[in-house]
Amino acid sequence: QFRLSRAWSGDLWASASWIGGSIDEGDGVQWDLPFVAGQKQKLGLTLRYLDKLSISPQILHIGDTTNGRKKNRNNPPDRLLTPGYTLTNLHVGWHHLLGANVTLWLDVYNLFDKRYYAAHGAGSRTFFDMPQQPRSWMMSFEYSF
Repeated sequence: QFRLSRAWSGDLWASASWIGGSIDEGDGVQWDLPFVAGQKQKLGLTLRYLDKLSISPQILHIGDTTNGRKKNRNNPPDRLLTPGYTLTNLHVGWHHLLGANVTLWLDVYNLFDKRYYAAHGAGSRTFFDMPQQPRSWMMSFEYSF
């Protein structure tokens, strides 16, 4: 936590996770865990103006992910790979509106409208790189009783 002035304060936050492992098909053939990104990182900042406005940009990175589909039947451990991606999200809140009980939120996901894919499916006729959402936004209204 930090303070920029009497009116402005903020929080920095981050998280990271790593996972490793493999599946053993027997005969010494091993391949990476499917549908699991080996690494994920989040980095964010929340800025607050008094108790009236909050602004939170977030950067999210998801690493490369394999699926269950083989690239070549003659080379069993070699699986198809869906590339990782990095996205930016933005969350803005206007607090204590209409008699201090109301907050209005604006959430923008995939702020820069990046095209990215998630690993999906395993069969030879399966759509295995699933397109993900373009930029989207949601506005919400919160009332505290």
